[in-house]
Amino acid sequence: MPAEPIDLFVEDLLKEANLSSLPEDFKDQYVEKVKEQLNRHLGLTIMENLDEEGLKEFSKLMTTGKTPDFNRMQVMFSHRIPDFEQKMQKAMVDFAKNFVSAVKK
Repeated sequence: MPAEPIDLFVEDLLKEANLSSLPEDFKDQYVEKVKEQLNRHLGLTIMENLDEEGLKEFSKLMTTGKTPDFNRMQVMFSHRIPDFEQKMQKAMVDFAKNFVSAVKK
């Protein structure tokens, strides 16, 4: 099964922070925690950039009782947030810089 882009991103982060040689069991847990933090950071970036209508549409998608369709959400975010892809890339770069800086302290 091919790795997801976020998994590859986190793996690269660990390499950059010199953490790729952690014991496997600890590394697996650490990767999950970093992914959670990254997803939270991206979610906050999305919320900060959605207008009122976008927030209403997002709320509707999240309260259907079903797991939201990823592709549908991507389309909605791209439609509702100007320069969505660039903002997500910037958020990921900022997260990476902060993560590596904190680890190397």
